[in-house]
Amino acid sequence: MRTEVSRACRVVALLIVPCLQAHLSFAAETRKGVAAVQGHVLARSGAVVAGVTVRIAESSGANVDLITDAEGAFRHDGLVAGRTYTLEIVAEGRGRGGTRTLTPRPGEVINLDLIHVGQTTDSAGAPIDSEGAATRTRYDARFIDGLPIIGHNYQDVLALAPGVEDPDGDGRPNVRGSRDTGLLSRFDRGDTTDPATGTFGMNLNPLAIDSVEVVTAGAPAEYGRAVGGFAKIATRSGGNDLEGRLVLYWMGRFLDGDGADNDDIVRFDGDDEVGWHDFRAAAAVGGPILKDRLWYFVTLESLNTEEPTGQVGTGELITSRGVYGFGKLTWQVDGIHKLGLQVAADPRRFEGFGLFPLSSDDSGFSLEQRALDAQLHWTAAMSGGVMLEAAVTSFESDVTEEPTSSFFKPTEVLLIASPSSLGGVAALYPCETFNCDETAGERSIYQFDFLSGRVTGPYYRSSDDERGRHALRADVSWGYEGAGGTHRLKAGMEIADETLNSDLVTNPILYDLTAPAFGPPGSNRISGFQLLQTVQQAERQREVQGFSSGLYLSDSWKPWSNLVFTFGLRFDTEEVDAPGFAPFDPVQERNRSITLWQAVCQEAVRQGLVSPFSNCNPLNTYDGQPPRNFSGFLSSYLDQNMDGVNDVPPQVSALDLDGDGIIVNFGIEGQEFFKHFTTLDEREAGNFEIGNSNWSPRVGVSWDPMNDGQTRLYAHWGRYYDRIPLELGLADSDGATMSFGFTP
Repeated sequence: MRTEVSRACRVVALLIVPCLQAHLSFAAETRKGVAAVQGHVLARSGAVVAGVTVRIAESSGANVDLITDAEGAFRHDGLVAGRTYTLEIVAEGRGRGGTRTLTPRPGEVINLDLIHVGQTTDSAGAPIDSEGAATRTRYDARFIDGLPIIGHNYQDVLALAPGVEDPDGDGRPNVRGSRDTGLLSRFDRGDTTDPATGTFGMNLNPLAIDSVEVVTAGAPAEYGRAVGGFAKIATRSGGNDLEGRLVLYWMGRFLDGDGADNDDIVRFDGDDEVGWHDFRAAAAVGGPILKDRLWYFVTLESLNTEEPTGQVGTGELITSRGVYGFGKLTWQVDGIHKLGLQVAADPRRFEGFGLFPLSSDDSGFSLEQRALDAQLHWTAAMSGGVMLEAAVTSFESDVTEEPTSSFFKPTEVLLIASPSSLGGVAALYPCETFNCDETAGERSIYQFDFLSGRVTGPYYRSSDDERGRHALRADVSWGYEGAGGTHRLKAGMEIADETLNSDLVTNPILYDLTAPAFGPPGSNRISGFQLLQTVQQAERQREVQGFSSGLYLSDSWKPWSNLVFTFGLRFDTEEVDAPGFAPFDPVQERNRSITLWQAVCQEAVRQGLVSPFSNCNPLNTYDGQPPRNFSGFLSSYLDQNMDGVNDVPPQVSALDLDGDGIIVNFGIEGQEFFKHFTTLDEREAGNFEIGNSNWSPRVGVSWDPMNDGQTRLYAHWGRYYDRIPLELGLADSDGATMSFGFTP
């Protein structure tokens, strides 16, 4: 057994981030007389190349052809120890890569990578792919390992690619000016985009990443449901060598404080006495369970971070605790079939959000995120260059926002009929003290003092969102050569069922513009203005369901060795079922109300109660408004012909709710004048559906004028459609926001 231990410690320029890294590697030989070879086919940029032929030629003249899988990997176990073999990439009847000669020893597993000369890299780092018109950028694990703490998350790596930027650093990059929801992210074969927001859905331990690739333009038909770009994060797998790794990252104010000691406002400015740190420890181990057949890889990262808020005058820190875990099993069933099972999770809790320089300590909130991604995938490299792939994936996420204060509780504002506005409503103070005075011990309401800038009371919102996606994806690719050149075709389908369940509590907010007023001692008199903003709580379940499906077909046609045409067609359907309210026709409701008001006006004229200023006066043109300016009270019962039948029309007499014989246009009877209008609390629950069906054609051309893999001219035209974030389906189920003014 051979053991290697290496340790490194370095300081990263500018950020000066110290890290400690230990690398453990173990290898063992068990088989005698036979040997194996395995590796990847790579472009000169380092990007993997799938679906190409690797020929293993024995000195006796016997040949074995292998097809690289979706990860660009190949493997052959039938080598005889002591014999000489030659490996090369074969395309269009001739070699397209450097020839490698090997003579294996008994039990040896040779690892090597082959470079496809038809795949190079331009000066910007984007791969020059002679097989298509897509613009891709790929960063491998060695590049990512060299990044500091600030920058080694895969979201930060994506922003390094040309055309991708994340100006606010929130981990939601945009591609070529699209919205931050226009980037679709995949971990291997599973979509990990957040079903609710359309942005990134989970984090991943950097030690689990084998490569990060982003397609910023010219994506073929297999890519859909995004208009900006597509990111693929390939994860590491175990091999026949037992390998382990331990990495420690530490960052703190001692090295990353405001070294310039100037007056600017930077991320780590603040109280000089406030110390902070960012500590992360990660470990990874992988190796064989059954040599040459079954491998495992496991990694775990622990995070203990503190970050200054960046607010001048406050020493508050945003802290987080959590772990990022990942595990994978890979089973080479035989020379054709391979199965993989992997699970990733990223539970993490943040404290200290929502605090400002003049906030009270109990006005903040905590944020907890938990995501779980599970994937089962199968690949088969068949004879004749046929490649089959299928994957079943499950993505679950939970995001909780919880006020820090123990005084938080759901608070509703009591609404009453407005005594001064016909058809209006008024609100009562939802506070425990007079005028919601926080100096008198008011702790139940979140309030902002405009005069002092102080924020007090428990944070006003609590939420718990559960998101999920269960998906199936399968495709087949194959190639053939004819008189018109070679073709590489790919056809596939994908379906996904998505859900969003949201539990939301939104308490009122009080904006205070008052100051103490003159009065007797202890009177607590104030003068000014207060604004109360409240949201009518939703009384129904906030659940959105979405279902999407896609079919695609693409062809890469190469009439000559240096010219490639790509054609593709994709068809997507999407259905979203969301909660809402039954529709109503406001025009019809108004017409019915005008009919009632006109009947009241006619009865008022008949009873002689219409003044010259009334809008019911026949001499005036009726303005379509409720009756007003009567000279007396309207009787609800008259029997002028003494026949025992009420002469007042039934729809008018029905307005006498208290049965006192008269009808008034204020109070509860005044509200009855508007009974045909649908009010907020009278809306009927219902669901609404959003459906999309889109065709997405794609056409591209790539030309290598010198036919040497060094230069490429390419063009692409395609149509792309975005997905519908499920949180948009909650817009109609949110409570209505109302504002009320108080003048103490």
